Amino acid sequence: MTERVLTLGADPEIPLLVRNSRSMSGIQWFPACGIFGGTKGDPYIVNENYGGWLEDGVMLELNPTPSRSSFDLQGKIQALLGTARVKAAEFNAELSPGTSSCIFREEALAKHPSASVFGCDPDFDSYQGGAERNPPMDLALAEWGNGIRFAGGHVHIGLTDWPEDLPKFIATRLLDLLVLLPYLRYYGTGFNERSPYYGLPGLFRTPKHGLEYRTPDPVWIKDNPSAPLFLGRVKAVGNLFKHFEDTKKELISLYNKVPWEDFGNSLARRDLDAATEHLSPIISRHPAGRSGIEICGRVFDLRGMGYFSPEFDRVNNTDWDPEVLEFTPRTGLNVAEIQPRLRDWELTLNVPGEQVEFEMEEPLEEDEDNG
Repeated sequence: MTERVLTLGADPEIPLLVRNSRSMSGIQWFPACGIFGGTKGDPYIVNENYGGWLEDGVMLELNPTPSRSSFDLQGKIQALLGTARVKAAEFNAELSPGTSSCIFREEALAKHPSASVFGCDPDFDSYQGGAERNPPMDLALAEWGNGIRFAGGHVHIGLTDWPEDLPKFIATRLLDLLVLLPYLRYYGTGFNERSPYYGLPGLFRTPKHGLEYRTPDPVWIKDNPSAPLFLGRVKAVGNLFKHFEDTKKELISLYNKVPWEDFGNSLARRDLDAATEHLSPIISRHPAGRSGIEICGRVFDLRGMGYFSPEFDRVNNTDWDPEVLEFTPRTGLNVAEIQPRLRDWELTLNVPGEQVEFEMEEPLEEDEDNG
């Protein structure tokens, strides 16, 4: 089999604001309509190298070109943000990257028909076996009023050949486990207005290139390109999928030990302590005081976005470069050899033994449109 190629992509959404001393908050949210150009399927290309953007309802949506590197993708996002700030300033507006919800004045929305167009493709719910989800915007409008709008921090995992034995709803649950839980804790993202509508755990779409993870909000887009912690963690999990024939046994063993309903419900409430408690059968404790989930010789920290090796003691336990490099199956890992060059660390993969399968509550028979 030809080795799979892994790419990262993203389409984070950003609201605009204007300063207004007459407003109680000092700001007013400003629709992006007519400022940036670009539409779904036909984005405005800012630069052939780092991508473009489009207007998604009232939001600016960035469309950086996919990359094999989390550093590269974060750099493209920052470049697009810089150009967009200049464009917004022409209208005396500012970008508000990282904001996940805002309430627009209805008179401002009424000027733009596109301001009331919501979404295009349906989301799928991994905790319902990958079933299509009812669009939540009608409920949000009923509960918050016609001015409420949300911004997401969606991220894409692209694989040239998706593993046959890895249903995408299971891959999304693994993203909840290894990305969302530490993300919520590290970035301090508690329960907010977006959470019960577009921020529920396990939300995904199934584009042709792989998997779109829909749950995260956009706070991560402010990461420095020299330390793309969120995207680096996504790539780490993407590498587990890329090398699924090698990681399958460990991932299935891990998956089958998680009480997914209880874990998902705790994440939905943003009760991170309860979510972590449900994982006690799979959490590794280490002498250095660190704890996490160990897969293929690397421990995924649950309280931050880093990783560490179970062999490192407290003195030498330096968090690695946030981007996990390619998996290279080998044995005889020499800790003393790798300490000086953490960026080049190669994982020792366990060789798959007996055949094991995911235990699914309701095994999903995926059709062509869903995975």
